[in-house]
Amino acid sequence: MNMSQAISAFFDKRLDFLSRSRRSEFWWVQLAYVFVTIIAVTIDYGVLGYTPDNVISPFILLLEIVTLVPMAALTARRLHDVGLTGWAQLPLYLTYIGYIPGFDGFIFDGFERGGAALVLTVLYWAYFGWLLYNLIRDGGRWENKYGTNPKYDSLADTFD
Repeated sequence: MNMSQAISAFFDKRLDFLSRSRRSEFWWVQLAYVFVTIIAVTIDYGVLGYTPDNVISPFILLLEIVTLVPMAALTARRLHDVGLTGWAQLPLYLTYIGYIPGFDGFIFDGFERGGAALVLTVLYWAYFGWLLYNLIRDGGRWENKYGTNPKYDSLADTFD
């Protein structure tokens, strides 16, 4: 699967939280997301004059709104490919709690604040590492409860 096919599949399956996605689909979309984020940051900070101190910059906010659900669906499908539940990504969304007044970004400030924030920060990054490992590894040839492996499913059709 190339980048254009992956992006097309990303938008076609934007609400599909039930099937499986190949590594190539997931990582091509991630790469495209990085490129689009760089463009959004350039426009917001370079052209419109926003700074990192601004809570809301329009193009980054628009990008987050447009891609939040489709990206969660893609990540769920990728986790399904390795046999995990899509709910395994839920702890990553704790970083958004940092934007709620009163929580003050404990995930990233934990080393400076100590105590419970430090423990939560270490647990978060350990979990992130485990999840990243599972997003990188191959789903294998087997069929699991989420369906057949899309990578090898197309090969089976070739020989039928």
